[in-house]
Amino acid sequence: MAASRDYAMAQKTWELANNLLEAQNIDEMYKYDKKQQQEITGSEPVTKNLSRSTGCSEVS
Repeated sequence: MAASRDYAMAQKTWELANNLLEAQNIDEMYKYDKKQQQEITGSEPVTKNLSRSTGCSEVS
């Protein structure tokens, strides 16, 4: 019983920390937002390989 309360509290804490929003309608997740898409495509591209700078190894 205590484990399920701990799980529920941990999940709620994670949702709050990550600003999780509940979709009112499942189709909202797939709705195309032209303004948001323009912001994404207009943003600066990645200029360096982050996997090398963080010590991650590449998969061959």
